[in-house]
Amino acid sequence: MSRHTSLRERASQVPGLRPLARRWRTLWRSSRAAFAHPSIGSFMVSEPLDPPPADDFTSLLLDHHGRLVHKWLHYGRAYDRLLGEYRTGFPDSGTRRPVCFLEIGVSHGGSLELWREYLGEDAVIFGIDVDPRCAEAGRDDLHVRIGSQADEAFLRSVVKEMGGVDIVLDDGSHIASHQRTSFDVLFPLLTAGGMYVVEDLHTSYWRGWGGGFRRPGAFVEVAKSMVDGMHGWYHRIPLGPRSRLAKTDIGSISFFDSIVAIEKKPHDRPCTIQIGTPSF
Repeated sequence: MSRHTSLRERASQVPGLRPLARRWRTLWRSSRAAFAHPSIGSFMVSEPLDPPPADDFTSLLLDHHGRLVHKWLHYGRAYDRLLGEYRTGFPDSGTRRPVCFLEIGVSHGGSLELWREYLGEDAVIFGIDVDPRCAEAGRDDLHVRIGSQADEAFLRSVVKEMGGVDIVLDDGSHIASHQRTSFDVLFPLLTAGGMYVVEDLHTSYWRGWGGGFRRPGAFVEVAKSMVDGMHGWYHRIPLGPRSRLAKTDIGSISFFDSIVAIEKKPHDRPCTIQIGTPSF
């Protein structure tokens, strides 16, 4: 057999090898298709939905005329459900004080402007971004700090400057390792009763962002593991640090399309009670 004989010719000369080669080609093509994903541009619309969704956040988004903001239109209803209660302030000892809001990822600055409209003039609003150009989006009532969401010292310094944080919205790099680091640093600093929101979680299914379907370490998988952690009272499977935190410090985990919201609510061991007269 000549050294220049093609692989296809060699396969044809070995009994049973050609069908095996076809099978491997099919499996390879299927695996490539499984890791492929549509581009963000394929979801872009040139005109708002008609009629627009009936929620406050989306109404503000569609009426926005400031800096560029890029949001999925279905996020509005989720944000109304998750964050609507904070529009009148953060509940603190029976009163309401200005809510402290931190957004990871500033980009052109339109999102910070939108959150100012949504949360009101008294809210303390900070944004962080690794791109120095984003500093231009800062103004007297919108504070922008430049640094990495994977830098623990930087994150802690921003929260200290804010005087504490009640809501974190991670719309940063969308890279799984960065999302995990930010959560590990910021969630323990979150005020009890606060909310930690990670958006654009479709990237948890995309390899380029450290994701993949059910890939360990993707943030959607991290959130799923914390659901098991919340129920750690009822099983004896060893828990990792985040799941142990979920067992005692997370009150709820809410999933929406591309969003997960984690409520910080420290609590003790659950208990049951029976009250009333038995029927039999």
